[in-house]
Amino acid sequence: QGEPEVQEYRSPGLGSGFIVDKKGDTYFVITNNHVAGSADEILVKLHDGEEYEAKLVGTDSRKDLALVKFESKEDLPVARLGDSDSLYVGDWVLAIGSPFGYKSSVSAGIISAMGRQNGPDGNINDFIQTDAAINQGNSGGPLVNMEGEVIGINTWITTSTGGSIGLGFSIPINNVKRTIRDFIEKGEVRYGWLGVSIGDLPEESVEAMSLTGHKGAFVYQVFNNSPADKGGIHSGDFILSVNGVEANDKNHLTRMIGDMRPGCP
Repeated sequence: QGEPEVQEYRSPGLGSGFIVDKKGDTYFVITNNHVAGSADEILVKLHDGEEYEAKLVGTDSRKDLALVKFESKEDLPVARLGDSDSLYVGDWVLAIGSPFGYKSSVSAGIISAMGRQNGPDGNINDFIQTDAAINQGNSGGPLVNMEGEVIGINTWITTSTGGSIGLGFSIPINNVKRTIRDFIEKGEVRYGWLGVSIGDLPEESVEAMSLTGHKGAFVYQVFNNSPADKGGIHSGDFILSVNGVEANDKNHLTRMIGDMRPGCP
């Protein structure tokens, strides 16, 4: 008997996204890396049913972002990006996407919390928490304020049922804006690097070092010949701010440094 024939199996994926820029006839769509980052083929379907073959421009696994592009001579609308730093708990928002394949679905809710950090492993974002219904297929879709501006990218949920229980999380759009520019201009994201090992201090150490009431991150290690080493940062330092902006904790400091362009003072 001969060897059994091996058949190729291809699994279709589903996610959401939105147009963030246009260059000539080229349109750029932002979505999640876990939606499009490892896809062999990408098909963009618009709300009116029009379909376009798309190509991957760049991915960023640390922020779970991916940018794809497609060509069209049609005059398509580009999303207006808002300011996620101006949000307040209680603000009304709309989550838009294709949950379970029901395209162009809209759900309403409020911002439940800001600055959530217990996201998927390796993700460096802080997140907007919302009770607007987010389900499978919503990933990569926009979270929109009442002015129609995108203020977040819907990314993950906490659930015990597999469906929405009112605990959805979105990447703040201000975490995304520079990434979009880097994708379009360079095809990749360039992170700033300080060259330190940092962490939060236990409460007893905070009291012993007279740091009660102060926010920031403790430097456990400085790498030789790193920017931190050359700049005079030492093990045992406590970093309070970056360029005058207060660092809330180690994760916030990591995001601030990462969002600085390499070579910046």
